[in-house]
Amino acid sequence: MNRWYRQSLPGRAGAYLLLTIVLLTDVFAVISWFTWGHGLEASDQYLCWLPFVGFNVGLCVIAGMIVAGYRLQGFPDRTASTSFHSWLAATPWQPSSRTPFGPWHPVWLDVVPFSILGVVAATQAAVLCPSLVAARDQAMAWSDALIVTVVPAALAPAVVFLFTWTICAYGILCSRWNWSIFLPALWMGILIHVGKLTSAEIAFSTLGVSLVGLMVVSWRRMQLELTKVPEFHTALSDVAPKPRRTSTTYAALSPAPQNPQFAAGLHGLRPKAFAAGLLLFVWVALLPWGSGSVNYLTVALALFILAVFRMAAYGEILTSHLGLVARWSTRQFIVPSYDRVWIPSVVMIVAGLATYGLVPLGVLPPTLGGALSIAVPVVIGLAMGPDYTTWSLTAPCRYSKRQQQQ
Repeated sequence: MNRWYRQSLPGRAGAYLLLTIVLLTDVFAVISWFTWGHGLEASDQYLCWLPFVGFNVGLCVIAGMIVAGYRLQGFPDRTASTSFHSWLAATPWQPSSRTPFGPWHPVWLDVVPFSILGVVAATQAAVLCPSLVAARDQAMAWSDALIVTVVPAALAPAVVFLFTWTICAYGILCSRWNWSIFLPALWMGILIHVGKLTSAEIAFSTLGVSLVGLMVVSWRRMQLELTKVPEFHTALSDVAPKPRRTSTTYAALSPAPQNPQFAAGLHGLRPKAFAAGLLLFVWVALLPWGSGSVNYLTVALALFILAVFRMAAYGEILTSHLGLVARWSTRQFIVPSYDRVWIPSVVMIVAGLATYGLVPLGVLPPTLGGALSIAVPVVIGLAMGPDYTTWSLTAPCRYSKRQQQQ
């Protein structure tokens, strides 16, 4: 192994510590065997070795996880130091070249350390084979016992390393990729549906293929991020400076809206309304739905809560210039330019109840009707206008008393 690759591995002290703990555990296992293990029945002798074997195999697996963490430290992302990025920008290094402080992704040289860990784990697991053969009254051949114990133990460190690296690499991308949370959540819900409709074996096989696909996607996205590394701290910012407020009068007369937190969140989800509805549909469909009156009341309560939440998000700061008493006195019960913001909430309740009302009629099955009755109103609430900025600047409204006090 060359020096460039060794930078992505823990130090020699970690390897010596792992070897020392494994040897000490084997010594305690031998002492336990001579103390009480040899007196057990042949079919029960695995009880003497199992805790020590499991501990040593677990150490090898943890070592694979630690190597995955060390490996990602060589990726110069946005969280790295400014001096490191400045140094990269000042050197002839190019994003297409290998990173200077070791690899940040799995490489072929990983075969060497994980072969060693696999041999150590397989040697520990091989101790259980005689007990497994005897426990089945010779029904399990030695080859089958080796496949059940040695092969999984030998592959466990490498598999856990790839799994840990994939999850951690994808976690690095979560802060800068808009679809990083949506895609795994949607796919996980689909996998649960596949497991319920087919079998657990097919679901786990699909999960394994999905993890491989996730590793490839993370790898490619991180390579794309790597092309932007030299410009993270050296390029000039394109964001215009914020204007300084010279007085409270300027702040009051400024047309810049002060969007509340919930309204800003809903506005940010507006372009992803259909994606959010699809994700909600997949997960809500996992609930046990029926066609009774209790389920109808549950849907009505959920729709009412969603509608009130949307109304509160918009009316948190701004209220109508005419209160209830003023509207009664002036006989102006509806202010169209202000009250139009409540139309999506009303449409949410009506659409949800109408959709679930098709279940008792036999038009939709309970699961499909229940999921649609929640997902469709959410899409309506996110996509239907007006947006907060347009409404706050065009409607006759005023700040609430709590906002004025602040």
